[in-house]
Amino acid sequence: MKYYCNDNFDDLPEKAWQLLVDRVIESATHFEVSRTFSKAPFPAAFTAAEVPLPENINRTYAATNRFLLTPEVIAEVKRKTYKDWDNYDSEDPAFYQEDVLLLGTITHEDYVVMRLDEKDRTELNSQGFDFWCEWNFN
Repeated sequence: MKYYCNDNFDDLPEKAWQLLVDRVIESATHFEVSRTFSKAPFPAAFTAAEVPLPENINRTYAATNRFLLTPEVIAEVKRKTYKDWDNYDSEDPAFYQEDVLLLGTITHEDYVVMRLDEKDRTELNSQGFDFWCEWNFN
C-alpha cells in the first residue's frame, strides 16, 4: 500500500467526494479536521464524539480536532460536499483507521491523498479520479 495524491479534485463531479467517503468509512475509526480560524461550536454529534488528538502520526495537513466515527458523526460528514470543507470553519478532513491515514486532504491546495494498493488505484482512476502522484510522508 502506498499513498497517492489527486491534485485537482475540484475538477471532478461533486459525487466523487461521496464515493471516496463511502469507500473509506467502512474501515475508518476516526475523523479529523483543521480548525484554525473558527470559534463557532461544532455540531453536537462532533462534540459528543471528540477524542484527544494523537501526535506523531501521518497527516496530510495539521489537524486540530479528532472524533470517533460514530453513526452521528458519519451522518454529519456525509452531509458535506468536498467544497464545503474548503472554508474557514473546518478544513482538511481526514479519515483514519486508528492512527493509519486512509484519506486526507489539504483543501486550500485541492489535494486529496489516499492510501491505495495498485488494484484500487487503477479502479479509481478508471472511474475518473487521477491518483497519479505518490505521496511521501517525511
